[in-house]
Amino acid sequence: MPLKKTSKKAADVNIYTDTDARSTAVLATKTDIALESDMIAGAKRSLAECLDTDELHSEILYDNMYTGNDKGLGIVREHARIPAQETKLKGLERQLNKSDDKLKEMMDRFSELHNAFNRQAQQTDVRFSLRYADIRSRFLSTFRRDFMDDESRESQKVIDQGNIVAHHGFFMADAMLYDPEGFKDEHGQQFPPRTDRDTFKLLYGVDPSLAEKIDYTPTVQVLERHATVRASSRFQMTALFEDKFQAFIRALKATDFAGDYLNFQSDQVAELLFAYQKFWKASRQCQPLG
Repeated sequence: MPLKKTSKKAADVNIYTDTDARSTAVLATKTDIALESDMIAGAKRSLAECLDTDELHSEILYDNMYTGNDKGLGIVREHARIPAQETKLKGLERQLNKSDDKLKEMMDRFSELHNAFNRQAQQTDVRFSLRYADIRSRFLSTFRRDFMDDESRESQKVIDQGNIVAHHGFFMADAMLYDPEGFKDEHGQQFPPRTDRDTFKLLYGVDPSLAEKIDYTPTVQVLERHATVRASSRFQMTALFEDKFQAFIRALKATDFAGDYLNFQSDQVAELLFAYQKFWKASRQCQPLG
């Protein structure tokens, strides 16, 4: 910042105590753009006129003395700001680098927590699967009876085996009922494998054999939400809901059933993430009736 200024019209004032220092003389003016020789001649004339017409000042700018007219000193002031702006810019750059490091640390931590949650959720699914084979089988058979017009004796027999009826989709448990080797419940009772794979596909959008491949919790939640709404008369299923579910299934298959698409660092599955978001938006319209 300027510490002091004086002009040729004011009384002489000693504004710089170092008598060995020198002041830089700066004059600035404007000329018309023309041939170089014409601009040089015009600049000489204009600068000479400045000496007679312009008021001159002396200023200390960032520890250096300058003497000149307003335009000349204005250029010096702008030039003198550059080092300060560069210093400020470097400071901001350091802060940004620190913020980037912190953001990366938070993203890595988020990814770790998300993956840990995913593993825990899948382990929980398996534990519950071992307890509810009979309930899950009734869920599938009830769907066949109520929504696929299957009134066969076999389906009704499964439904009549117990009083507890499931009302929600359970992807892992239901898929295990289609294992070619059959399924045992917690009491060791052997269940023959279900053969109505079309029922499973209508509910979950994929073949039960893909359960070993689909272990990403957000994906499983989408499939189970669809099964819950599709199999229940308590929900008003909309055409938009079904359309967005099918779009999600197509995007899921296109990525070979990719997982981790909610991780910020996964940019190769943008279409799948978009379909996931659209599905849940449509899902909010499927409210329980009455």
